[in-house]
Amino acid sequence: MTVKSNIYQALYRLDLFLRRQPGPLILSYHSLSASGWKYAVPLACFQAHIRLLLSTGWKPVSLGEINRYYSQKLSLPRLCFAVTFDDGFTSVLQAKKFLHRYRIRPALFSARLNHGLTGVRFVLLRGPAGKSAATVSPTRISAA
Repeated sequence: MTVKSNIYQALYRLDLFLRRQPGPLILSYHSLSASGWKYAVPLACFQAHIRLLLSTGWKPVSLGEINRYYSQKLSLPRLCFAVTFDDGFTSVLQAKKFLHRYRIRPALFSARLNHGLTGVRFVLLRGPAGKSAATVSPTRISAA
């Protein structure tokens, strides 16, 4: 090994030693489709994302658990993730069995413009298990 590679190895190990807990990861999707739309992800690609996380030790948690992690200091696995789907596209239903198999409880949001009001209002939809994970407003996330 060269001096340079030894330095890089030492810095890498020091970084691992000093690194703080990474905190929860939130994966946010819009639509599951191979349509080519810039906000769509093919179902197979979405499944590959989840399988990669699971195979490398990441654990699924709900958005409500992440909220409690920050608000009540709830303990979470060191490597954890939640899945959200914005805009309530029905294509998300394609993933229902897959999500259920891996015990992933996504948060599903439907955006609706309110007539006469500015901005967007978020409304929670029911997840695959019929349970809601959280409610969302423009200013905060709270467990349902």
